Amino acid sequence: MAELHDELLALRADWPATPDLAEGVLAAPAGQPRRRRAWKPALAALLAAVAVVAAVEPARSRVLEWLGLESVDVERREPAPAPGASLQLGAPLSAEAARERYGALAEPPGALGDPGGIYAHDGGVAFVYADPDVLVQRFPARVGEFIQKTVGAAASLERLRVGGDPAYWIEGAHGFAYRRQGAVDYEDQRIAGNTLLVERADGELIRVEGDLDRARAIEIAGSVPR
Repeated sequence: MAELHDELLALRADWPATPDLAEGVLAAPAGQPRRRRAWKPALAALLAAVAVVAAVEPARSRVLEWLGLESVDVERREPAPAPGASLQLGAPLSAEAARERYGALAEPPGALGDPGGIYAHDGGVAFVYADPDVLVQRFPARVGEFIQKTVGAAASLERLRVGGDPAYWIEGAHGFAYRRQGAVDYEDQRIAGNTLLVERADGELIRVEGDLDRARAIEIAGSVPR
């Protein structure tokens, strides 16, 4: 980068005098195309070099000082994280990659549309929506044998059925245990709010979590494709 900086400074010594643009325009005969200014390619090269050097400290400060732009503040912005990045759900996926890996489990609920983030989680797929904050998870698991004992004393648990399948509506702070492939694991609450768990007959567990009332959570779970 130091060599590039030296080359940039060397350009200043060979820089041609700025032509009189007004005189050049007036001198051009009517109907004749104006000649391409020889200094335009040099200007483009200089600007490209400035962009490269200015991206590195301390070269940026010297370049800005040379150009008389010492007061210009160059602000670097990090890309905004995808919705769900803070939930520690696992590896993010594209919609195409999720379908290739998980097949039917990669289809999001129709009631919410396209998710803001898709993650591989617990052998299935987690969909995250930013407005409002909602987590919808589809994975092979069973919770019925553990739900009463593990949901937590601070939570309210209601048993119901959604689309003919057993379901559990949880309000308050909670977590829940589940069985998957013969092993028992535990899930903490990831988004403040309520949770609806639906055990489908084919072995799939649907989790809908967020700041939702029961009716909306049931609507979302019912829109998950089979």
